[in-house]
Amino acid sequence: MEGGNAMKPAVFLYGVPGQYGNYAAALEAAGARVVLCRDLYRSLDCDGLLLPGGGDIRGPLPGTETFLVDSFVRSRRPILGICRGMQALNVYWGGTLRDISGHQLPRGDMVHPTRAEGIMAQLLGEHSAVTSCHHQAADRLAEPLRPVQWAEDGVTEAVVHQELPVLGVQWHPERLAGPLSLSGAADGGCLFTAWLALAGGRPGRPGDLPLFCDTDEGDAMSKPIRELNLELGRPDAAEALRRLAAEVEAARHLGTPAMKLIHGYGSSGRGGRLRTACRTWLRQQELCFLPGEEFTIFNEEARRWMAVCPRLRQDRDLDAENRGVTFVLLKK
Repeated sequence: MEGGNAMKPAVFLYGVPGQYGNYAAALEAAGARVVLCRDLYRSLDCDGLLLPGGGDIRGPLPGTETFLVDSFVRSRRPILGICRGMQALNVYWGGTLRDISGHQLPRGDMVHPTRAEGIMAQLLGEHSAVTSCHHQAADRLAEPLRPVQWAEDGVTEAVVHQELPVLGVQWHPERLAGPLSLSGAADGGCLFTAWLALAGGRPGRPGDLPLFCDTDEGDAMSKPIRELNLELGRPDAAEALRRLAAEVEAARHLGTPAMKLIHGYGSSGRGGRLRTACRTWLRQQELCFLPGEEFTIFNEEARRWMAVCPRLRQDRDLDAENRGVTFVLLKK
């Protein structure tokens, strides 16, 4: 990556070359560098995640999507969910879906009016027409998500997360961007441009662009601790350490006071390659860490940590003597 391309925000899109052409074109037109591949660990170096449209969601989210959303949520990196992607975000946070009618045609997209408020009204106006092609929609909306756009029949067309830089739209902005724009319909390109501002786009002009969440960081010590499950995807030790290094760097950048690593303790209950590798790496990096089995109110070091980072007092593993976790203190 050289020249101006190095300055572009990188957006991860899970797939293979040749897939998702309209999504990639819209992102690139808005100023992004698209990373389209199935190597999940390349997502750790990306600035944003796009969850595209696709097939129905029946039951829990697939492990691949769960891994990706987990990673971006924990590092507070921006996520954009489109059509099925918005539904995936709702399911991820505990919402439900329902089957609907009237939002797709036998062939091509359906154009229909919507009403918006908040960020979507700022971007598109209070009333705008969008394109739809779906037969599932949000039913019970997950608690952290707030609706900001609706179709005339009440179907939720857009949501934002109340604390994180996460946006979901049920319609298809990539089909209303650039050469695919339709007269009288919403400008899908402006949505990509605004979202990319959260992932590093339009440097130097953040005041010109709306944000999708409250970005007031407040006192670093009052922030939630960052939880990282290194067992997801069953990586080997080398892969787990690569992910750990990237997540620690992201946590430092965000001013996160502490991290909780979930690495397991091995089938014997006495070891575990991930636990050993993680704690060895933390020592080598001269990072301050506390084994889960020592995380108890009777431990003087643990009490000192809780004084520095009060959120640790609320952790479910306090006094559990859990050898499958390790705590890392990033703010002293």
